[in-house]
Amino acid sequence: GLILQRMKDFAQNVTGIDLSEQMLGKARAKGLEVLQGSATHLPFQEASFDVSVSFKVLPHVPDLGQALGEMARVTKQKGYVIAEFYNSRSIRGLRWILRKRFFNKKKYKDHITEKEIYTRYHVLEEIKEFLPSSLEIVEVRGIITWTPFAFFYNFPLISQLLAYLEKKTTESKLHALAGFVAVILRKK
Repeated sequence: GLILQRMKDFAQNVTGIDLSEQMLGKARAKGLEVLQGSATHLPFQEASFDVSVSFKVLPHVPDLGQALGEMARVTKQKGYVIAEFYNSRSIRGLRWILRKRFFNKKKYKDHITEKEIYTRYHVLEEIKEFLPSSLEIVEVRGIITWTPFAFFYNFPLISQLLAYLEKKTTESKLHALAGFVAVILRKK
């Protein structure tokens, strides 16, 4: 609901989806319009949106091609798809690989370990293989290159420095090392 809430500030209409009834309840409590649904079977008609956005979801969807196909399907012609992926060439990607293979002690709700959560990391070349032919890449931006842990943003000077470095990195070739990669696509 955080991204949906921010989008609501500048978009005429926003609608979100989630599998979790609990997360839908939290979003509805904030006055957000949300539906229960899956990334691989979006509950919308064809060409419903000018922009379709996915953050923190696609790396956890086993059928990535189907999910991207659904995003393309519900996006109007000449509309945009903004999709975020986890970058395997990042420090975050390396940390994930090491933790999943060797340490696997991080627990989530219901005593689920990180190893049991489906997660995939990709580089841009691999992401291109999953894109439907109706989408073309317009731009690629890296997100979170310099911030090792979010709590660093609690310190004003460090926070300002990190924000500056992150902004400069998204606009440079160093975006290839970012923890997350946002791919902006246009529907043909």
